[in-house]
Amino acid sequence: MLIILAFLYVFHSTISAAPVSHVLGDTIPTDFNSAPAQCVCAGQQRSLWDILWSCLATIFACTWVSVHPNIPPFGEKWWKTGLRRVELMLWALIAPEMIIMWAMKQWSGARTIAKKYDGHKWTKTHAYFIQMGGFTLFEGGNPKEVLLPEKMDELLLEGRIDFPRVTVEEIWDRSKGDGLSKAIVIGQTTWFIAQCIARRTQGLIVTELELVTGTFAAFNAVIYFLWWNKPLNIRSI
Repeated sequence: MLIILAFLYVFHSTISAAPVSHVLGDTIPTDFNSAPAQCVCAGQQRSLWDILWSCLATIFACTWVSVHPNIPPFGEKWWKTGLRRVELMLWALIAPEMIIMWAMKQWSGARTIAKKYDGHKWTKTHAYFIQMGGFTLFEGGNPKEVLLPEKMDELLLEGRIDFPRVTVEEIWDRSKGDGLSKAIVIGQTTWFIAQCIARRTQGLIVTELELVTGTFAAFNAVIYFLWWNKPLNIRSI
């Protein structure tokens, strides 16, 4: 909701105007011979498209990589999985604070699970993997249900299953959040922030839309930090 309010402020501020007669009376000189000729350096000016492109590219890059959806149900169609990803991206645009709360809840749960099963050499990645539905119980060769942490504790206590044996390397091999995509996002965000800082230090204008985008990038940086050890676009085992 913070992003929506910020955009409303931006659009409201850009359409406000002063009375025409007042502007003309103050800005148009009556003595044309005394008006000095001025030349504006074109290198310090940007088109509306330049601003929109840099802001939209930064927002899309941040959102696409920072949002880590849970594993889709077994056998779900690829287009349903894609729609689920788009839905999460829209939520990240409309209400990023809700995504942050979800990420914080999973981050806290991952720490607890990793500490609980430290004797089995489980890491936070293992903990995220089981939270997001990475393990599936099979009965007679057919998938029965997703193995969630509470269910795993119950079945282990009853001795009905063996402890899951999977290495962190095997989990990351299934993840599609590769280093290249992370590097592109970090590079795009760093370039955008550096541009804003450089313009500010030179006394040039930083638009309201760029300020909103910077705030949005900060939100997504928090999400990305909380989900750093969570696999991306992965299937269950």
